[in-house]
Amino acid sequence: MQNLRASVIIATYNRAHVVCRAISSALAAIRPGDEVIVIDDGSVDQTEQVIAPYRDRIRYLVVEHRGAGAARNRGIREARNELIAFLDSDDEWLPGQLELQRRLMEVHPDILFSFSNFMSDTHGKQIHRMLDSWRRGVTSWDQALGPGLRFSSSARLPAGFSDFNFHVGDLSCWEMADWYFSTLTLVVRRKEAGDALHFAEDLPIYEDWVFCGLLAKKGFAAYLDCETAVNYGHHGTRLTNADILTQALSALQVLHRVWGADSAFMSKHGELYRRTVAKWQLRKIEGLIVKGNTRQARAEMSGRENLSLRWPFMLLVNLPGGIAGPLANTVRRARQLVSKIKQRFPR
Repeated sequence: MQNLRASVIIATYNRAHVVCRAISSALAAIRPGDEVIVIDDGSVDQTEQVIAPYRDRIRYLVVEHRGAGAARNRGIREARNELIAFLDSDDEWLPGQLELQRRLMEVHPDILFSFSNFMSDTHGKQIHRMLDSWRRGVTSWDQALGPGLRFSSSARLPAGFSDFNFHVGDLSCWEMADWYFSTLTLVVRRKEAGDALHFAEDLPIYEDWVFCGLLAKKGFAAYLDCETAVNYGHHGTRLTNADILTQALSALQVLHRVWGADSAFMSKHGELYRRTVAKWQLRKIEGLIVKGNTRQARAEMSGRENLSLRWPFMLLVNLPGGIAGPLANTVRRARQLVSKIKQRFPR
């Protein structure tokens, strides 16, 4: 059995009010020989001062502000150990997170990376098993990765944990169609990941989707069917709050870069790729309508009979932009509200 050491990377920017929670949870998770690396992406708040009490237990580097992707890549270059784990500076690991995944990967050298479920907490309102709401188009992890096995059949459970299933398999197609894992619970083998261990630095959002997609194509994934982290909601800026047009434009770049430009992948899964691209092209058109640019939206639809807008966008696209934009924005907000209600009160 391997004895794997871990490097935990926490990238942060202007999160002085929450970063200590993340650092404390990472320090509580590590073994001797592990390291916690905090990359300060040019914060202009009190981050350096609040981190001061931890400086003897972490590696702290201040870099020029270039975004989350560049900060995480710097952390990867600084890392010294066999395993790389990521923790966002506004989130928190639950006790046992790193130990569970490390123990599994120590006895399964075929696993390139592992991840788990997690909960969200927005001002005290908790939603459990958040990955279940991400996993669209597939009914179970058995379908996505293969039959589950009991964790205790492969590795020793840490104290306080009840047994659960884990699943191992190829996630490359599923990760293209939708997001199936988050960097919040990700642990990856540094050497075996090679060039895939790199975040995009030129995209406004979804730099982590590039990273996750490349990893999924590189080797086997393991999903641990338990919660090991908390994703906190707050009023501060979040990359996930980008408008629909920015989301769609970035997603189309990611799809082409990671999967569309891979001729071997396309020869096997070209039809699934084209369906996924068509979905994001529709979102791009909806984003143009929300921005009031109905003329360009109609041009994008020209000659694409396979694209069918959802109601009421199919009506709004034919209106003047000054009218269509505000109406479409109202529709989007209403749908987001309904989605949040369904998520908060699942059937």
